Amino acid sequence: MAHDVFISHSTEDKPTADAVCAILEKNGVRCWIAPRDIMPGADWGESIVNGIRASRVLLLVFSTNANKSRQIKREVEIAADGGVTIVPLRIENILPTESFKYFLGNIHWLDALTPPLEKHLEEVAAKVKAILSTESVSSPEASQPPLPTKPAIVLPPTRQSVLPVIGGIIAVLIVASVVLFLWQWNHAPPAPVRPATPGSAFADRTFYALIVRGGPGVTTNYDQGQLTVIFHKAQVAAGDSTQYHNLPVGAAAWVDRPLNADEPGKLKQRIDARSAQHIMDWLEDENHYWNFSCAYNEAGYFDVSDSKSAGG
Repeated sequence: MAHDVFISHSTEDKPTADAVCAILEKNGVRCWIAPRDIMPGADWGESIVNGIRASRVLLLVFSTNANKSRQIKREVEIAADGGVTIVPLRIENILPTESFKYFLGNIHWLDALTPPLEKHLEEVAAKVKAILSTESVSSPEASQPPLPTKPAIVLPPTRQSVLPVIGGIIAVLIVASVVLFLWQWNHAPPAPVRPATPGSAFADRTFYALIVRGGPGVTTNYDQGQLTVIFHKAQVAAGDSTQYHNLPVGAAAWVDRPLNADEPGKLKQRIDARSAQHIMDWLEDENHYWNFSCAYNEAGYFDVSDSKSAGG
């Protein structure tokens, strides 16, 4: 379903976000909000990204919970990168962290600090509708047809007038060729790297895809913003998505090789509670697979920078 506004909120602020969604839709503003608008079986992260990119406005329900959520920060960053208008709605009198200030520092904030919340929501709906209507109005100059012009009188080219044109075209082509060569040189993709072995320096922090198959044998735990996953080591490489079924239930492997005996059998990821619960539920099923982007950690586990569904 097409929508105008993506409502970004922490799981703990869901009642407030639902109230905001209800008043906006009552006023004719189409909204996208999780988990309501995530289709059954769809990838959670992909659905969030698509929902933001298809929106014209991201309304951020800003609170203490949102301020410390890495997931909310990623949603705001995606909106900023995609040119989506960001409208913060502050429901607690707190200052944003430095990472949020980068995206929200010069933006006008809406406040709903004093109870009851309902008395602020109609004003919020009116301001959001005003923003949407402003974006929909084209400039007067764009709506006016261009003035007619007199046809140009074309004179037959002379040799003296053609030579400078040819020289200019050649010069432009030479400059364009040099610029293209330099761009390709600077943007050439890096050579693929394999994860460092535990004996090497940890400073390079090379990240690599680790595929984990769910089911018995996988132990998950979430505590104070950190997800821990413990797994068996498969004796085969994970391969691509057509080969994941070769992984034993509850086991993990790199895409191109099995885990070595001296490599960790567990990983940790900093993540919000909603996303962590989704991963833990997913890994209870032996027909589900999860892709963790890992780097070594000297404490005996893998550090995870990012993760997503690998299928199932």
